[in-house]
Amino acid sequence: KISKVKKIKISVMIPTYNQSTYILDAVKSALAQDYDNKEVIVSDDSTDDLTFLVLKEYIDSRKIIYYKNKKNKGRVQNYRRLLYEYSSGDYVINLDGDDYFIDDSYLLNAAKIIKNNPDIVLVYAKQKALRINETFLENSKYIENFINGNDLFMKVFDENFLIPHLSSIYKRDVAMEIDFYREDISSSDWESIFRLIVENKVCYFDK
Repeated sequence: KISKVKKIKISVMIPTYNQSTYILDAVKSALAQDYDNKEVIVSDDSTDDLTFLVLKEYIDSRKIIYYKNKKNKGRVQNYRRLLYEYSSGDYVINLDGDDYFIDDSYLLNAAKIIKNNPDIVLVYAKQKALRINETFLENSKYIENFINGNDLFMKVFDENFLIPHLSSIYKRDVAMEIDFYREDISSSDWESIFRLIVENKVCYFDK
């Protein structure tokens, strides 16, 4: 039940850059999560005000927390600002402005697992990629539910295995301790996740 896991707060971090066409899907899917102890935070790095205008109803009603960067921060620095400055959750998940949840109970199910296994630093599930004029494509593999992080790390090299950033719910204080999103590179998310899981416990949802 939700009441049993309420003390675990999850921050849904939504960094966005000129994604006014997609941002509403991201925000609505985050708000639709049937887990009460969450916060939805948008950090807008856009060069215009279109994202603000699209989200104005949700900002005014305080359903979301909204920040507009005065100067463009860039992708990785926007990630960092959300994690280190804006979020207050015990665990966080990064939902880019053109992403959206398709399972309304994902946060709740993850919180239940974390409640019973407080040493878990990361929970993740499968993701799908939707590209223009294409169908949904699977983008992850099947493995055991509970995983030793070292074993999972080796799969990255042995099987060219990747952990979806989109579905990764990770422990905020541990992430900050290891300087999450420290590299201003296109794969900053994977670099951070790989360092996080070493010597730690991970959980995977096969869905």
